[in-house]
Amino acid sequence: MGREQVIRDASWIEREYGEDKWPAVLDRINSRIAAGERSLSRVISLVTRWELENPGLRAVTSVALGERIRLPASLAWHGLYALVSEAVIAASRNDTQAIIDLGCGWGRSLFEVWLRGGPREATYHALEFTRAGRDCVQVLAALEPGMRARTARFDFRAPDFASLDKPIRHAVVFTVSSLHQVPLVNLDAYRRLFTVADSIDCLHFEQFGWQMNAAGAVSADRDYALRNDYNRNLWHVLSELSTNHEIEIVDVLADLVGPQENYPMSLVHWRRS
Repeated sequence: MGREQVIRDASWIEREYGEDKWPAVLDRINSRIAAGERSLSRVISLVTRWELENPGLRAVTSVALGERIRLPASLAWHGLYALVSEAVIAASRNDTQAIIDLGCGWGRSLFEVWLRGGPREATYHALEFTRAGRDCVQVLAALEPGMRARTARFDFRAPDFASLDKPIRHAVVFTVSSLHQVPLVNLDAYRRLFTVADSIDCLHFEQFGWQMNAAGAVSADRDYALRNDYNRNLWHVLSELSTNHEIEIVDVLADLVGPQENYPMSLVHWRRS
């Protein structure tokens, strides 16, 4: 029996995440709360450990700064989420009013930013395509009354930011392995991000290193992306916006991190004032 051809459209995303992955996570969250857990940090940790299948001390080949190295699986996976949250926090300012996770899934990365000391006065926006993902965020947010968390439906193909309270002086927007779910990013649709706030810092943790001809298994990463209908033009879109002086690229790190040896995440951090 042949492998199903991947066509990463809205119906594929809804089936893979809205009907399969995130409902299972929601069940796990609810079961932990039903068992008496009331700490957001504990529930996040318990669910993450379950989702990652108890990574523990088993050795895995990972990627860090373009190099393939052997690490304990727990360090590779949990280190990735720590790196993301610390980078988002570092991009925040005293006047940051919004932390916005685009394609947030079940909300783990957004909650990690809060739990690691993200801006207390900011509103944390979980923008997610699937209802199941948004339901996870709402259940988890109820455990942390001091955190202003909001969730709304979001589609990268037709970005809509009507759910945000405006004006916003400064926002930190970020994605973690979510924009790569869009095979081809539309330039004009992407420009709608510019309407989020007066000043924006945007961080993309996405698997686009192969698009930059980065060192490493470029052809293998490209073939994997094409085979799975993952994004193939994000770096081109960002380069064009930078060339047009529509954004300022603050930092680029190709093949920055990956808990597995293939298809690692890269980081691009851009700014617009």
